[in-house]
Amino acid sequence: REFARNHPVLSTLASVPQSLASGVGTLDLIVQGAEHANDGKPIDFNTAWQDPYYSANTTRGTIAQDLNEKYDTIDESIPVIGGMGAGNLYQVGTSMLDSAAVLALTSATGLPPIVGTSLLGGAAATAASHDAHNRGLSDSQAIATGLMAGIWETMFEYVSIDNLLKPTLSAGSLRSALGAAAKQAGIEASEEFLTTAANTLSDLAINGDQSQLMGDYQRYLAQGDSASQAAAKTFGGAL
Repeated sequence: REFARNHPVLSTLASVPQSLASGVGTLDLIVQGAEHANDGKPIDFNTAWQDPYYSANTTRGTIAQDLNEKYDTIDESIPVIGGMGAGNLYQVGTSMLDSAAVLALTSATGLPPIVGTSLLGGAAATAASHDAHNRGLSDSQAIATGLMAGIWETMFEYVSIDNLLKPTLSAGSLRSALGAAAKQAGIEASEEFLTTAANTLSDLAINGDQSQLMGDYQRYLAQGDSASQAAAKTFGGAL
């Protein structure tokens, strides 16, 4: 944590390969799940295979927390990013760094885009599994939630990165460049929305009343909101 605070830029750059390698954590959880399928022993979420996830998550979480504490929330009147904290923007930026690294890797090696996006999917799977585990879900629920998150991330990122790799510009054409940029921006926005929506629905289907969506809904009810108000806030916050 101290290194991240003292060297935020270097730490952030170092967190990119750690994040992309964190998919090994999901493989470890699956293997453990198979080994303990009959003996009832709990899965260990703290093996050495989880270290890439913990390293990247600790670095990024520490820096994001420091930024949120240091800077005020962005004015609500600003489109898209209004109401977000500096730390939230930082987290978005690290996600973009991960995608850029995969794009560079795919371009440099000539590997199919699906290979690169699988790295992003693996990272998403491990993160979602840990999140579900920390919410008190069973090991099988945590793994299932993580796997679905990984599948959605891989699929939707593939569409985005595959489009970036296609040569769509005609030489010297500003109109073509602007058109391609606008198209990519639309794809990126759609990818983020669809990934969030798919993860929310998967979480609900797998975990039911223990899902994040239902937890938020019950929390709003406990705060005194009506059923309709709680539902509106829940779905608004989820998407």
